[in-house]
Amino acid sequence: EMPISEVIQKARDGEVSVIEVSGNDLLIIMSDNSEFRSRKEGDFQLAEFSEGLIEKGLKPVTILVKDSQSLDSAHPEPSARPRSRSSWAGAW
Repeated sequence: EMPISEVIQKARDGEVSVIEVSGNDLLIIMSDNSEFRSRKEGDFQLAEFSEGLIEKGLKPVTILVKDSQSLDSAHPEPSARPRSRSSWAGAW
């Protein structure tokens, strides 16, 4: 597992091609196609980090979100949605 601080430095050096995000777990794909795992803190914004690289004239990193807890919570499964009588009244 590669520490996130090392991932950041390697991205700044142009060595990181893609970061696949699954929750807080990261799959780092290097420019030479080697792969490493890492983890981020919940509040670390990878998209803003990649934009910062562009602003500094550095090679951007492609961010692929495979799974996100925040997306899951924004669209809960129908059985997980709260039900009230008023919301069901028009359905029948």
